[in-house]
Amino acid sequence: MYPEWVKKHKKKGTNISRINGKYYLYAVTSVWNKEKGRAQMVNKGYLGRITEEGFIPKGEKKQKREGPVSVKEFGATNTLYEMSADIRQRLEGSFGKDGLTVYTLALMPFFKNNTFSVQLP
Repeated sequence: MYPEWVKKHKKKGTNISRINGKYYLYAVTSVWNKEKGRAQMVNKGYLGRITEEGFIPKGEKKQKREGPVSVKEFGATNTLYEMSADIRQRLEGSFGKDGLTVYTLALMPFFKNNTFSVQLP
């Protein structure tokens, strides 16, 4: 069936559809089908998409993450990355997957305040 976070958006006169692993909500009604001798569901239109964060109505896009965006330059960063390849490889040899994390944390002081400067003691 559907996860609880999907089911909570199901109301009278709506139907949930799962398409390619995503959940969509549609307005529906029923009409009597004389040929079949029973009620038949009729889709009245798309209402929106259901995500774990909530319901996104038709025509609205998922909100992007708010907050400041910081863009780092490429040149100096790439130069430092290439010049320290041997250090990075030795850290990965000693610490495995965690070696890249150790390497990244060691370089953090170089990028304080979006500048390529280090404060020496």
